[in-house]
Amino acid sequence: MKRLETGVKYDVMFVILMIDPSGFEPKATLSLELPSGKRQERKVSLQAIEPKQWTKVKVGDFVATEEEGDVIFSLANYEKLNWKKGMIIEGVLIQPSA
Repeated sequence: MKRLETGVKYDVMFVILMIDPSGFEPKATLSLELPSGKRQERKVSLQAIEPKQWTKVKVGDFVATEEEGDVIFSLANYEKLNWKKGMIIEGVLIQPSA
């Protein structure tokens, strides 16, 4: 959090490429946890993402504070314990909201 400008609203997004969404259930869980303990969680359909195209998938947003600690984010899909393939995660963007 200390690297962000206090008072600015930020979006957190995964940048992913779906090559072959085999094994992915319709809903994946995206979560964002702030140093305060506040947590955001949402479900998205990975199967709805345009294949073979880099896509930004928003995890959540927050306003930066002077509080010390880490911003923690995750993408999980574990409703069924089967093998997954065909998704590349390029990285995560934490950028000021438009």
